[in-house]
Amino acid sequence: MNTLVEYMYRDASNYKELDNFVLGGRFDISMIERFLFDHEFFIPERLGVKALVPATKTPDDHYLHTIEAAIETDDAVCLMSADTFVVRMEQAAREGWFYEKLSAKEALMMREMGRKAGLANPDWDER
Repeated sequence: MNTLVEYMYRDASNYKELDNFVLGGRFDISMIERFLFDHEFFIPERLGVKALVPATKTPDDHYLHTIEAAIETDDAVCLMSADTFVVRMEQAAREGWFYEKLSAKEALMMREMGRKAGLANPDWDER
């Protein structure tokens, strides 16, 4: 048994984009609630999940997404295991979703690796 995870991006004007991915094994939102930013939000790129932010950005855009549902599925094509997803969530929470707990050197290294961070109205460089 695997788990279909439905997630959503909603900008400040309530524009919504939905997508999903499959995790190998059992997964429940309660497994990661304590790691979510404000107990609700995550940044997909920090976990190896596709972001749903539109290509053309506006001042209403940001990085935050929500998990909407976790549903049992027989789909065998998995993005990653549920255990890996939970470990990545924990790591992102430990580092700080927006790298606030990283040293300046560590934050620079993350940016150089292509890992973005930020709240509303971030610097949307298109490297």
